[in-house]
Amino acid sequence: MFILTDSFTWEELPTRDPDTGYVTNAGYIPVTQKIATRVSILLLSFHLTQSAVHIVTSHDTVFPAWFPFDASLSPVYETVIFVQVTNAALEPVKYYEYFVIIYEHKDVPVCFKTILL
Repeated sequence: MFILTDSFTWEELPTRDPDTGYVTNAGYIPVTQKIATRVSILLLSFHLTQSAVHIVTSHDTVFPAWFPFDASLSPVYETVIFVQVTNAALEPVKYYEYFVIIYEHKDVPVCFKTILL
């Protein structure tokens, strides 16, 4: 059973099928990475531009928020914008940490099963 679980890397697999010449799944990995990177950059650029224009034109915050004080005054407004932009920049890091925590907890019973076998 454990022989079937030997590790491999995608670099070891052929990128083209020798019989047909078509691209294999291993050949699609660099293409997918390139497309994902470019789409992410495009969407992030659009979002940052749209948010910057919205902040400058309407003098509004990045995210809808209510404060028990007047947040439209100069030093307070810049501080609120800075905090919201920093929070938005750290959001992917939070999602990554949540994913790692969920993945680790999901993997724990499997590890215990293999130890007990």
